[in-house]
Amino acid sequence: MSKIFISYSWDNEEHKKWVKNLATDLRKNGVDVILDQWDLKLGAESTHFMEESVTNSERVLIILTNNYRDRCNNRIKGVGYETSIITAEIYQNVPTRKFIPVLREGDWTNTPPIYLRGRLGLDMTEDEQYDARLTELLRELCQVSP
Repeated sequence: MSKIFISYSWDNEEHKKWVKNLATDLRKNGVDVILDQWDLKLGAESTHFMEESVTNSERVLIILTNNYRDRCNNRIKGVGYETSIITAEIYQNVPTRKFIPVLREGDWTNTPPIYLRGRLGLDMTEDEQYDARLTELLRELCQVSP
């Protein structure tokens, strides 16, 4: 089973809750998830946490929103720092499949940051499709054929 890290922006409490629910559902299905809401402890150095999480994970889910895109492209706050780590890793291994874009808001034309354009991702914008998309994601993370 893959160890995965979830990269996202703290857009609002509703979005943070959605990300935490996704992480919980992945864990319920046996995926080893690293999530700041669980694993970043008070007093810890957040930049070190981000470096270790991105570098040591087998896969990274990148939850795409317009706010995430803006922070990526302008290297703002934690998302901007993670972007620097991720883009360096992609630069060293362009064909990597480690980074999985997950569209939560917007569309594939405008929402992904520059470095993720052209990478195949998973559309989770429609809540009524959540279970089907979760199953698709689990198949990818667990390397199970449909």
